[in-house]
This record gives sequence, structure tokens and C-alpha cells, in this order.
Amino acid sequence: MEIDNQQTLKFFNEIRTKRLSIALGFLMLLLTVRLWHLQILNGRKFRAFSDKNTIKEQKIRAPRGYFYDRNGDVLVGNTPGYRLTIDPKLFRFSKKKRTDDVFEQVSHILKQDKAILIKNAKRNYHLLGSYLPTLVARQITQTQALEFKKLKQNYPEINAEEVIFRNYPLKESGAQIFGYVSTANEKQISKLRNQGLSIDLGDQIGQTGLENTLDKFIRGKNGLSYVQVDARGRRQNKSESLVNYVGLKDIDAKIGNNVVLTIDKDLQKDAFDAFQREDALGERKGGIIALNIKGEVLAWASNPSFDPTVFQTGISSELWKELNNNKYKPLIDKVAQGTYSPGSVFKPFVGLAALQNNIISKYTKLYSPGKLYYGGRYYHDHRAGGHGEVDVTQALEVSGNVFFYKLGLEMGVDVMSSLISKMGLGQRTGIQYIQESKGLLPTKAWKRKNRNEKWHKGEDLSYAIGQGYINTTLLQLSVGYLTIATKGLVYEPVLVKEVLNEEGRTIASYDSKLKYDLKQSDDVEKVDFETIIEGLTKVANGPRGTARYRSSKKFKMAGKTGTVQVKNFSSNEIYKKCKNRVEEERHHGFFVGFAPVEDPEIVVAALALHACGGSSGAAPMVTELLTSYMKKKHPELFKR
Repeated sequence: MEIDNQQTLKFFNEIRTKRLSIALGFLMLLLTVRLWHLQILNGRKFRAFSDKNTIKEQKIRAPRGYFYDRNGDVLVGNTPGYRLTIDPKLFRFSKKKRTDDVFEQVSHILKQDKAILIKNAKRNYHLLGSYLPTLVARQITQTQALEFKKLKQNYPEINAEEVIFRNYPLKESGAQIFGYVSTANEKQISKLRNQGLSIDLGDQIGQTGLENTLDKFIRGKNGLSYVQVDARGRRQNKSESLVNYVGLKDIDAKIGNNVVLTIDKDLQKDAFDAFQREDALGERKGGIIALNIKGEVLAWASNPSFDPTVFQTGISSELWKELNNNKYKPLIDKVAQGTYSPGSVFKPFVGLAALQNNIISKYTKLYSPGKLYYGGRYYHDHRAGGHGEVDVTQALEVSGNVFFYKLGLEMGVDVMSSLISKMGLGQRTGIQYIQESKGLLPTKAWKRKNRNEKWHKGEDLSYAIGQGYINTTLLQLSVGYLTIATKGLVYEPVLVKEVLNEEGRTIASYDSKLKYDLKQSDDVEKVDFETIIEGLTKVANGPRGTARYRSSKKFKMAGKTGTVQVKNFSSNEIYKKCKNRVEEERHHGFFVGFAPVEDPEIVVAALALHACGGSSGAAPMVTELLTSYMKKKHPELFKR
């Protein structure tokens, strides 16, 4: 029995061996035929490819999406251009003489020092890696590009690449909200990849502003192009190259999505122009914003500003230092990021709180002398002689401090903040895709928690005229005055209207949101808003109005001036002319206004830093932008 089992096992082993031999023989036959096909039939062809040619993979940078205004005009776009790169093999394999020869030619065309060009190129070589084209010049002219293309026959390492540059038609206007782009660093690339976003070394991303916050929408998807070059780096005809033979297909770059903003391009330009004045104070520094009656941003500008295009081609250390050392901080948005004591533009909110809480009525008159003694010190009015007996509309017209000091003492900080906080002050407005500061609207509890101190009654006086701990943004003030103009409607403003894909389909849309109606949620009477609006109308049109010289004869506006001291002055110095002070000691000026009074359509808020006052510094800017709007929307008013 044991012998039969051994014979059976031997039989099966012989079968397995035979089958394995057949399979191996068949495999060897296939390999022989394939080798004959490659080496004998096509050997000469592939040998030529191997000896003389190589396939290069070239990245096609995706263009970023456009920013459009509410009427379809381009706010931020793209424009074609050229940059100069060098094949990284020049640094990997070439001798010093070859490198000197190549950069001698580059130096001659660019008219730049050869040694500096080599130094910068080597730095970029190490930064971008040894397989990506080494950047030599971020932007060259078309004439220079043509000269480099002629040189390529003898210097194949040189490459004048066609690229897409970001274009900002408005240049400095709106630079802080649009932001700028530049090449992503390794940390940013790692962070974006961890978020699942596609990004490659050498890609540009939005660094600030909307370019940054909307980057995931407007940054497109890179493509790939395969090219064959010979041993000298010369590009071969694609139809006859190995690229087609092996079936490699180019991948087109996909442009980013487009973004439609609520901004009106004409008003945006006029907003920045409003800073340029030819009066005694000259060019204004600060911010300006315009909202329509639904809370949509029509214009938004800061000054001093900068040209965003300088960042994408590499900002010089000198310019970067200049921007950062400028005392007016051009890179900081004065509308949503800068926070300031609002001064007298805060008084309408205090007056409204007093009306809501029945501390006064429209007809209540309070004696308002030139100063009020309280807590062992004097609190001054801006007018040494005071204003006599005035009601709330008259107190707003003349901007009397003592009237509001008395309201502050009567109500206290918590009562005032209870209503005013709901009007958008001292908190972020909620506007999307904008990095905004919170500001501060103090309360007794806030001071206990953050200063470990008790709130003193005398601090109610400073609060009531918009000074002390209060800090607001210009954006918050515009929302607050919009609430007054609409008689109680508190809006969350909007800047980004919609995002459109390449086919023009809406993939995201945004509207201003009505948070609440103060007439319903806080029982603020319509007549109370009308009383405040009457006072604001007197500011611009009344015989004693602080902005009476800034009104227009073509339409009626309402508004409020505000002057904020940047340092404390003694009683002997407080009434000295501001214009005679050094610039750093001059007061800031605010003005917030809306028009037309009868049926408001637009609110404009402006800040003029160190411009002495609201009437002289900021009001002319607001009047100019309101006029621009009214000319565009109501041209019939200017034909009279």
C-alpha cells in the first residue's frame, strides 16, 4: 500500500513539473518576441529617443477667478505677462564657466548686475527645489521675452515663460479689502494640504483681504503639459515626439470661480478720490465706507494705501520696511480693523437711549453751559460759552457736550450700552469674508472682569460723548447710523454677493440679513428715531449746525460730526486752534451721514486722522461721496 502511494505522488509531481516547464517556456517566448519588437524592429527609433530626448512635465498655473462689481465691471482680474526662469540643471551639473556665460547674457538683457542675479537665482533654486524651474526674474517685458527666446537656441537653459499676473485696475483703492497674492511658503502649503486642498510648490495664494478669505473659491486647479526636449534642451515637435507615442495627454488648467461683490466700481473710485483734498488740511488719512439702505457695501477705502501688484512679483525689502514703518499703517484697513473712540458721532445713540428710557422727550430742555463740575473736576464743552437751554435735536445740531453729560449721569453705562450694543457697536457686525475687529462697548461688569476695578460714576460722562473706554470701527458706526436711517432696522452688512463657476452658475450667494427691528424687539418708538433724524438734519442744514457748510444744495442730507482728542489737554490749552498744533496732537475727525433725508438710500461714514475735526476733516469726504451717488442715481437733481 505504501508503494502505491509513492507511485501516485511521483506521478503528480511529474505532471506539475511538465506544466511549469510549459508555462515558463511560453513566458520566455513572449519576452523574446517583445524584446525582438523593441530592440530589432524599433530599436533604432527608441535608441534615438533614449540617447537624445527626454520628456518633461510642465506645470500650467491656473488663473485665479475675477472679482466683479455689482454692475459686472472688473474690480480684480488677470493679465498675461512673462517671467524668466533657468533650467535647474544649470546649477546641478554645469561648470562655473557655463553658469557665468548664461548669466552674462541674462544680465545684458535685464540690465542688472550679474553677481546679484546669480545669487538670487541660487537662493530660489534652493527654495523651489532642484526639479522646478529656477526663478530669475518674476516679471519681464514682452521685448525682453523675445530677446530671451532668440537666445534659447544657443542657451537652452534660458526660458521666458508666459504667466498670468493679477491685475488690480483700481490700484490703491480698496487694496486693504481686496488684499494681495504672493507665492505660498512651505508652512502654508502644508496647512492647505492638510485641509484637503490642492496646492503645489510655487503656487500663488491670497495672503490678505478677500484674496485670502475667498482663496478656496477663486484659486483654480493647475494643469499639466508634456513636452519632449533633445539633449540640448530644445523643444521637439509634439506631433512627432515620444509624448504622442506613449499616449501622454495634456491636462488643461481650470480657472477659479468668479466673485461678484456689492461694490459699485464708480463709487469705489470716488471714495478713494475723496481723500485727495486741496484745502488747508490737504490729503486725508483714514477710512470711508458707504452702505445702501439694505446694508450692502457700495464703497470701502483706506488711505494711505498701496498697490497690491507689487507683492506678486516680490516686494523689495525697502518698500516692505516703508509700509510697515509708516505711522498711518497702510496695510491696516481703517474701516473694519482700526478701532477708535467715536467722539460726538456717538451722541445720537445716547440720545436715542434717553428717549427710549423716558429720561427725556423731544421737547425736554436742559441747561448746557460751557462746562460741568462733577467729582472734583470740570468736564468741558467744545464751546467755551456753552449753548444755553437746548433740547435733544438742538444739542445734536450744536454737538453740546454738557447736555449729553447730564444724560449719561442720569442713565448710567449699563442702561446706555443695553440699547446701543444692539445697534451694532462694540461687536463684530458679522460681515462675511472680512477680518474685522470687535471694538468695545463697556459695562460695569466688563470693567470688574477686565480691570478688576469698580465703574466710577464720572466715567458715565466720558461714555456719553463717545470717549473713555469705548472703541468702535467705522463699519460699526455705518451700521448704527443705518439703523437710525431705517428707523430701527439692524442689518448684518454684506460685501460678497455671489460666487459663480466657470459656466456662470451661482454656487454660493449672500444677502444682508435683518437681525431685528428695534421698534419690535426693544420697543423703541418710531417717533424717537424721527426725533434723532431731525437733530441730524439740523447738523447739516440748521443755522447752528456743525456741518452746515458741508451740505449740498441739490439734496438734503443728515449726519453728525465727531471730534476725538488724541491726548488730554489742560484747561488753558483745550481751546487753542487745532491747526496750530503739531500733526500728532491734532484731533481725529468723524462724520457719518445719509441721504436723502426724506427717503434714505445711502449711509456714508468717514474718519480723517489728525484732521482737527469732523466738520473740517471728514464731512467734506462724506458730502463728496454722497454727491457722487446722487449724481449717478438721481441725475435729474443736478439739471436744475
